Amino acid sequence: MNIWYAQKTLQVIAGLHRQTLPDDLCPFTPPEALAWLDDEEENLFRLLVQCVVTGNDTLTAAAAHPIVVITRERGLWAERDWALDRGLVAARRVGDRTTQAMLLYERGEGLAGHRSAWTEALACWTEALALIDPAENPALVASLRDRIAYAYRALGRHEDAEREITAVAETIAADDSEGAKLLVASFQAPELLAAGCPAKVIALLEPLIPVMERSDPETEVWGRLQLGKAYVHQQRYTQAIRQLMRCQRLCREYGVRRHEPEVLLELGTAYRGHS
Repeated sequence: MNIWYAQKTLQVIAGLHRQTLPDDLCPFTPPEALAWLDDEEENLFRLLVQCVVTGNDTLTAAAAHPIVVITRERGLWAERDWALDRGLVAARRVGDRTTQAMLLYERGEGLAGHRSAWTEALACWTEALALIDPAENPALVASLRDRIAYAYRALGRHEDAEREITAVAETIAADDSEGAKLLVASFQAPELLAAGCPAKVIALLEPLIPVMERSDPETEVWGRLQLGKAYVHQQRYTQAIRQLMRCQRLCREYGVRRHEPEVLLELGTAYRGHS
């Protein structure tokens, strides 16, 4: 794999997710990252195809995950599945447990978010969790348990869901107590809204807006979306529009595609109520 090209791909992913890299990698801004993806999409697939055709499982596994992330950001579902399948097979053959877990995480995301297949997604995330040593990769373990919590809730297993999200929050709280509060509040918000309790959602999330602003884009979008919905429920349309427009900008700037339809639907409701 061309080292320059691999570093460039890391720059793109870092730029999209507000991550930092060593100074010599100089992450892109989000607009620059998206523009580079548009220009290099074909070459990225050629890179992975070359790895697959030459039978180099190590490089196939290494190339697959960043390409899966990129195709998810771009909404290229068929291409994403192709890359994911090849990468997962290769990672299993070479015994790369971390890459297996990351790709299983992505497979679960596709099953849950794109197909609402929560049982299958739960199986992927549970398999991935068993591959990872919590002491070696606590961030990935926390991400997997977070997704497992959402799967349990979608399947009506509420006690299991609460157990998982509490465990994740306890892990995060050691380094970021406010981030842990945001995690739990964002998890509780949809059920509170469904129960007709928007005031409780607002009380939970309004104080955490500064925490949202320093979170990763998807976490910020999800938190602000729940807050915007709560404002709509209370017919506080101006405040709802403010939150939802911020969500819309983040979705487009950082490529957070999976939440954008819901953001736009809620924004339309807010505009209609405001007029």
